[in-house]
Amino acid sequence: MTSNRTSVGIVGASGYMGGEALRVLLEHPQVELAWATSRRPGAGRGSTPELLRPGHAVRRY
Repeated sequence: MTSNRTSVGIVGASGYMGGEALRVLLEHPQVELAWATSRRPGAGRGSTPELLRPGHAVRRY
């Protein structure tokens, strides 16, 4: 069986709208979150801009 999931990315993941988009997309059965970025210091692990990987920092939002 092939997967028909769509890969998406979120710019501004630490902001209000980015966080809401993450919340919705993480629960969507046909979407795979490929990446999310934030320029806010301390928005995730590591330096800024931050690449948030699904299953790690993204789950904290």
